[in-house]
Amino acid sequence: MRKTSIVVAALLLSATCLLAGPTTKIRANVPFDFYVGEEQLPAGTYVFEMRAIGFGSSSSSAVAVYRQDGTVAVTLSTIPSGWEYRRMADGHLHFSRYTNTYFLNKVEGPSSGASLITTRVERELRAQNNRGSETIIVAQRKATQTQDSY
Repeated sequence: MRKTSIVVAALLLSATCLLAGPTTKIRANVPFDFYVGEEQLPAGTYVFEMRAIGFGSSSSSAVAVYRQDGTVAVTLSTIPSGWEYRRMADGHLHFSRYTNTYFLNKVEGPSSGASLITTRVERELRAQNNRGSETIIVAQRKATQTQDSY
């Protein structure tokens, strides 16, 4: 039984590695404190890494946010999405602002995008805010895209 479990785990890991798509890294200086999922991060310079997993439009994706020292601040599953700003070849981040609270809701690279799932905290703020949200875009020049090989 234990041997079967190890074989199954190895096969799943191999399949995941084979289905891993391109990785896009966006380095950006975010000038305000912000939420990524349930995690609040202080203003600063971060690297946002977007990874597609699978093939085609039915693939899933993930976003990892790294601090300036290279440590992982947060990693989240995301929903692949199209790009709203196709003419912008550089990477950019979409934030929703409710008064003075910011939520990362989309990461876009040169050829792909990833939307974050709206959290309970953001839904509550949206319900409390009569003016709605404002979209803030933080752009970064020269997003890098690589194809990982395993």
